[in-house]
Amino acid sequence: MRDALRAEWTKLCTTWAPAGLLLAAVVATVALGVALHGTEGFYLGQAPIAVLGVLTVSGEYGTALIGVTLAAMPDRRLPLAAKALTLTGPVAVAGLVARGPVVYLVLIAWLSVGVAAIVRDSGVAIGVVLGLLYLPPIVSATVADPHVHRLIDRTAPMTGGLGALAAWAAAALLVGTLVLGRREVC
Repeated sequence: MRDALRAEWTKLCTTWAPAGLLLAAVVATVALGVALHGTEGFYLGQAPIAVLGVLTVSGEYGTALIGVTLAAMPDRRLPLAAKALTLTGPVAVAGLVARGPVVYLVLIAWLSVGVAAIVRDSGVAIGVVLGLLYLPPIVSATVADPHVHRLIDRTAPMTGGLGALAAWAAAALLVGTLVLGRREVC
């Protein structure tokens, strides 16, 4: 596992996109928080974190380097776990710098890694993750039935609390791991 973490850390540190997305998350979180005089800035700051999580996985599919990664680490569970764990530190630091909810942002990154492993396409994965985050509150606001409204609010990743988000992230990582283990690479 140490070799897998080292490999993923090298990939994360040798491209400009992760640093840019982490900076965007901090700036968005702080700017919106200042504009609203509160801590709600992470609602916008979570989007770059989601994109970072997706690109960590789907970038390798786009360049066909996933084949090299899986050849170097035949146990297909290791690369996905290493990707998720490698994102934890930088996302946590960005959350601390922005005074955002650190655990929440880390879970968003993990959810994004899992979804990207499932769908393998950057655009689709980003759309799915952002849809999971931003659409349920909109749908919930338009539902007249209070029971359905409460159900949506309690189970949606963004409004259901850390437990709901952790369940979504765990499910995405589990399904992503299973799919990665069973499907052809390219």
